[in-house]
Amino acid sequence: MRYCKKCILPDTRPRLPFNEEGICGACIAYEQRKSVDWNERARLWDHLVAWAKARRQPYDAMLPISGGKDSFAQAVKCLESGLHVLGYTWRPVIRTALGQENLETLIGMGMDHYELTINPRVEKKLYVQSFEKYGSDACMHAAVYYSSMAMAYRFETPLVIWSENSADVYSGGEWANRDGGARLSQNWMLVHGSTAGATAADWISTEVSKEDVTPYWCPSNLEMGSKGVSPIFLGFFFDWDPVRNYEVAAAHGFKAASEPMVGIYNFADLDDPIAVIHHFLKIPKFALMREMDNLSLEIRAGRITRDEALWALKDRGLRVPYAEIAEFCEFVEKEQAWFWDIVRKFRNSTIWRYKFVSENKAQWTVPDFLIEDWDWGLLAAAMWSNDVVI
Repeated sequence: MRYCKKCILPDTRPRLPFNEEGICGACIAYEQRKSVDWNERARLWDHLVAWAKARRQPYDAMLPISGGKDSFAQAVKCLESGLHVLGYTWRPVIRTALGQENLETLIGMGMDHYELTINPRVEKKLYVQSFEKYGSDACMHAAVYYSSMAMAYRFETPLVIWSENSADVYSGGEWANRDGGARLSQNWMLVHGSTAGATAADWISTEVSKEDVTPYWCPSNLEMGSKGVSPIFLGFFFDWDPVRNYEVAAAHGFKAASEPMVGIYNFADLDDPIAVIHHFLKIPKFALMREMDNLSLEIRAGRITRDEALWALKDRGLRVPYAEIAEFCEFVEKEQAWFWDIVRKFRNSTIWRYKFVSENKAQWTVPDFLIEDWDWGLLAAAMWSNDVVI
């Protein structure tokens, strides 16, 4: 494994290129954003708003929202710009009380709102399929993106306003060249918004019918264009920063958690416990923790140094979300042994080694991890199998 020389992300992170100097695409992209003429981008936004309002549809824009800090920042910008907004939410199968409270506060800022609750019997089957096939909650991402686009298509909203473009902000390089910019395309959803490019057709099985996955069917670019629907990223027009978004959100009633559910931010990833598992599963696959993503953002923003990030990562240590795993297994009606079997199945054998770490102790470890002598602890024990000790 290699690690970016500016931030602390590894080259195992999907869609993260490194240049010859060992700098990751996300860090390079961040530096490039410093040369963007944000005043000109703001003028482009004003033109887009004027175009949407001139369409004289019942709604000027649809805003996919969860009730998180970014949703608040998006809503504030849209409402201040005079857009008549339709809020739309895919309801997670398990939502925290704080997440529900924040969503209600957000809706109360002034918007009509639709919430889609997918048949829980179907969704259980999809989650089981998703975890067994991909080691991921892929069906969740499909629901968020695909159902949002389908709803915008039905209402013929001129704009669908998403947050930041991950191809630009978290990948850079070839990914930004192909999928970056202001517009969310069908290809973007397949590559960046869906695990392994999974579509509704991929979920159909002996247990799941075509009718069962109706919410997951997504209109094509051509179909969206025929309705005059333009999906765009707000982060293309305004410099995107999680801390600033939190400050905006807090000023409008958003409440942070008492402590982070995952990562270092207590104002992010706080509405859906399954999202915590989503981030946890990056560890066996990529030896990547949510803390590393968050701390790398802080490094790029100049709020901490790389050395301070390493100290913070070491101080926090590895956290296994046992409570969230138990809650998820209860929902899908599976034993926790099933979950850990999946973890072992998707353990990346190119980076994990089962080896002696002391004279009398062997465990799974990542030999060239960012922090020397990192304690993989109970996760290493949970990933144990009958492999040969090296």
